[in-house]
Amino acid sequence: MIRMIRLVRLVALAGLAVPMSGCMTAAALYIAHEEREIARLNTPDPSEYAWASAPGVTVTGVVRLPTTQTRPIPGGVRNGPREILTCEGREVRLIPDTPRMRFILEREFDLRVEGGGAWQNGFFHHEWAWPSPSAEAVREATCGPDGAFTFEEVPEGAWLVMARIDPPAYDEGLSKADVVLKAVTIRSGGRPVHLDVQIGGNDLLYGPTQRKS
Repeated sequence: MIRMIRLVRLVALAGLAVPMSGCMTAAALYIAHEEREIARLNTPDPSEYAWASAPGVTVTGVVRLPTTQTRPIPGGVRNGPREILTCEGREVRLIPDTPRMRFILEREFDLRVEGGGAWQNGFFHHEWAWPSPSAEAVREATCGPDGAFTFEEVPEGAWLVMARIDPPAYDEGLSKADVVLKAVTIRSGGRPVHLDVQIGGNDLLYGPTQRKS
């Protein structure tokens, strides 16, 4: 649905950019290009992420999301401390950052890579499973205290961190778990790497990270 809306908008723009006599031709060419691209991304290509199985280093990190609202305190007044959400006790993934992986994230999970990170509301257990056959390239672990995680033998390159996090207190139990996504780059020089995966948290640069339902 998201891709179709974008396609309709771009086709409309294509029509404005050329004379009326060439409008249908431009639109048809763009649709054909999009269809070829979707077919390519739908076709598994293990060579695209073969680099992700090379030897590497230990990668540790934490996942944190400072919310823009405060935690409710007894009496229903929402003036407690600003809430920090983590993935403690929940799953975290390290995904090779490739065009196909981004395509899967958008198509299957409605998640797009954003500058400050993406925050999606209401992920249930059955929605977490990564589709095969590319699942073999996706690493998964369980976060420890304060959202800490560890992955072994991670090669240098562009990766995506995807984690389930506790929903905010102001959700009042309506959601079982939320999910966050952020792009990271691992440069090790042969030494262990620590990632501080902060979702949002820099309002001046990215603006506040909005929770998407």
